[in-house]
Amino acid sequence: MKTHKLKIFIMFLRAIEEGAKTWIARENDHHFQMGDQILLQEWDEDYTGNELLVKITYISKGPTDGIEDGYCVMSIKKVDDGKDADREVLAFIATKVAKPYYGRSECVQKYLADFLDVIRSTDFNLKEGEDEHIGD
Repeated sequence: MKTHKLKIFIMFLRAIEEGAKTWIARENDHHFQMGDQILLQEWDEDYTGNELLVKITYISKGPTDGIEDGYCVMSIKKVDDGKDADREVLAFIATKVAKPYYGRSECVQKYLADFLDVIRSTDFNLKEGEDEHIGD
């Protein structure tokens, strides 16, 4: 797997971020392959600093499928950095598991505190203090 860097205009990057654009058509000068990643770097007469990492999930290369020789059309998917999934798991835990029992007994509170410590020590990226909403 290789990571390619490509500049991209603002309007196209926004469409990809929003999920409206799920493909890229371009010259195959990077010899793209399925599974490769592309770091899209926003361009507006200069690099803006905004970037988005996507993965090539499918690729059609010319001269097939009506694509000119030397060009390709790639299906892409945003690469999940894991933070959104972590937040979803923690929100579920907070609203469905922990909140109904919060404040019931010292033993349950200790169990929940230990549980949150375990979560913090894993790949969940939960920082101290971010779980304060659980008791709300």
